[in-house]
Amino acid sequence: MTLGLFTAPPFSFPASALRHFLPGLESEAILSHLTLFLGDNEDVEHVKRVLGVPFCVRRVTRRNQVLAIEAESGDSCRIGSWVAVKGIYHEDGVEWGRITAIEQGERAAQSTNVVLRIFKVGQLLHPVYEMPVLSAAIIPDAQTVTVSGSCQTTGNRRMMQERHETAILQSVLDHREDDHFVINTHGMHNAHLVRKALDPRLIRPRPLHADRIAYHESRALTMRGQQEAKRTQAKTKRAFTQQRKDIDGAAAAERLTAAAGPSILGAKRPRMEVGEMMRAGIVPESDPISAVSEQASGEI
Repeated sequence: MTLGLFTAPPFSFPASALRHFLPGLESEAILSHLTLFLGDNEDVEHVKRVLGVPFCVRRVTRRNQVLAIEAESGDSCRIGSWVAVKGIYHEDGVEWGRITAIEQGERAAQSTNVVLRIFKVGQLLHPVYEMPVLSAAIIPDAQTVTVSGSCQTTGNRRMMQERHETAILQSVLDHREDDHFVINTHGMHNAHLVRKALDPRLIRPRPLHADRIAYHESRALTMRGQQEAKRTQAKTKRAFTQQRKDIDGAAAAERLTAAAGPSILGAKRPRMEVGEMMRAGIVPESDPISAVSEQASGEI
């Protein structure tokens, strides 16, 4: 969505006629206004045929279609682009609309006329996205219309690469309702212009909780209880683990004592003389000196 911001006064007289009438006017009243503005029966007859655009005055006789116009922000606004226009109804007022046609006279000196479908900004935010809502001016009491999220990702379009279509398909939202739209106030493109054109009450930050201090105190109380429960659980687990280790250690010591005997527990073996060792077959009789040295080193 492209948001442009441009002024209506620089356009000539036909541009002042390109506006939406108030809701509730009948076709006869619209045609009478057309006659007052245009004063040309040919144009009035033409408007009768193209009156499918709601409440839109179009004077396209002997005029050429224009692809795009440039807004004050430098954006290129085409048919279907969203724009905020200053000076349509009031000098300082800003109206939101969608471009339905861009027309220019055959001569270069003639002005360019932009046909808009005007939308009204509601005073209530979207119930889900919490962003301003645009409603068609034809809908009665558009300020209180409840917006339903009926859009689904059922549409597909080809991705563009270097201004050429590719074979890659991209899922897009299929907007099933053309009378309600949501202004994306979280977008980065022309964010300053969007905020400048909207009512400050619709974009000011809103607290998540009315009483912030009470909410923090309740959350702190809950978290303190949770931390205390965690500490108690950890302390109980440590005591149980230590008790299990003590029991397992005592049982292991008893098993070792029963299986290995007292020598395993560090009982000193009685000293044996070389002769006794030779008779016992511990050392060979041919080398008693080395046996004595080994015995001495072992005792040390």
